[in-house]
Amino acid sequence: MGFGIVPILFFFVIPGVFIVWVSLEVIKLQREKVELLKLIYKRIDEKANH
Repeated sequence: MGFGIVPILFFFVIPGVFIVWVSLEVIKLQREKVELLKLIYKRIDEKANH
């Protein structure tokens, strides 16, 4: 056929790497949100108990 590895790299590997990277970024942001919400909850709870 003669297409070589470039189309395979371009159409399969690069989007796969991009999808993995985006997924990891989303997970990281969700963890940061959870930590922030826990901190807010803790501070509200402390104020309510005092």
